[in-house]
Amino acid sequence: MFMWLKNTFSKASVSFLLLNKALLTTLAFQQPFQQSKYTPLVAQTIPEFQSFFPSWLKEDFTGLEPGDYVFNFTDDLIRGQPREFLVHVPEMLSHDGSKIPIFFGLHGMGDSPENFAHGTGMNLASDTHKFLAVYPKGSALTVDSTSYTWNAGTCCLSKGDDIKFLNRVMRYLIDSLGEERVDFDRIFTLGFSAGGAMSYSWACHNNGLGIDEDGAPLVKFRGIAPMSGSMAGNCDHKFNSNNAFSIAHFHGTSDPLFPYRYKLYLPIGYKIRTALDTINFWSNEKFHCKSSSIGYHNGTVTQHVYQDCLDHRVRVSLVETQRGKHSWPPAEYVNASDFIWRYFNERDSTSSS
Repeated sequence: MFMWLKNTFSKASVSFLLLNKALLTTLAFQQPFQQSKYTPLVAQTIPEFQSFFPSWLKEDFTGLEPGDYVFNFTDDLIRGQPREFLVHVPEMLSHDGSKIPIFFGLHGMGDSPENFAHGTGMNLASDTHKFLAVYPKGSALTVDSTSYTWNAGTCCLSKGDDIKFLNRVMRYLIDSLGEERVDFDRIFTLGFSAGGAMSYSWACHNNGLGIDEDGAPLVKFRGIAPMSGSMAGNCDHKFNSNNAFSIAHFHGTSDPLFPYRYKLYLPIGYKIRTALDTINFWSNEKFHCKSSSIGYHNGTVTQHVYQDCLDHRVRVSLVETQRGKHSWPPAEYVNASDFIWRYFNERDSTSSS
């Protein structure tokens, strides 16, 4: 009887693991937007992004006309593929010498920066609010792969040194624009799914500052906006509250892959916090927020605001979608890209609209 129960349990466990793996490969990291509402990226649209090989001359970069460009680091290969990042230069980007904000967009597992740029509406927000939108490409999952992911520590299938790559992208932009043109008080990142986990990992790594592997100083973030992606593991780097960053975390309460409330033990070595545990880690353990309230509310979307964090120096919000899955929040209730920009740039630290 014992052996029969043991064999039955083993078969059930294997079946559960296979089911979880199937979910990860087929459902987990699909596009973060509803295909019926946005035009998906197809092959013939890719030439809209002009190839541009970095020469490290800032006059080359600042001379770019409004549009979309692909930059390649040909000396940095992952599975034989050069590391790339896309840059959207908005219309009317300041040429009067004023400082330029930078917003990074980190795609989810199985996605690409081109698709992420087209589908999230960040380019429209960039044109409206006049910031540089940057879309780095994650590590290739396999040789000749067209799917990419990130190494967020204990998530998400990548073994690449993605923090080093992302900081190199950051440094290239700063060197190209010139430090006098970069608005260091307005550097942000938005990440979906695995890109959300990577946003936490990157911001945490840079929080203690110091220098990168090339000897250049690290740059802190003003704010991060993880979307359907929680913190992986712990913030193991020495935390410096003087360099703390604000957080706008978006999550569906029925997300089956990055759970909202209850932990999910995945079969491939993931160690991810739930959305609620992630918010508790930052609002209580790190930022010592003293109160909370409801901010924005529309339809199924509700913003939980954590207030008086580090003497009002940072702000934390959890924007939940009731019964929301592993996806972008519903566009009929919130324009997420525009919401995020306004949230991080408001003077009022208690709410967003």
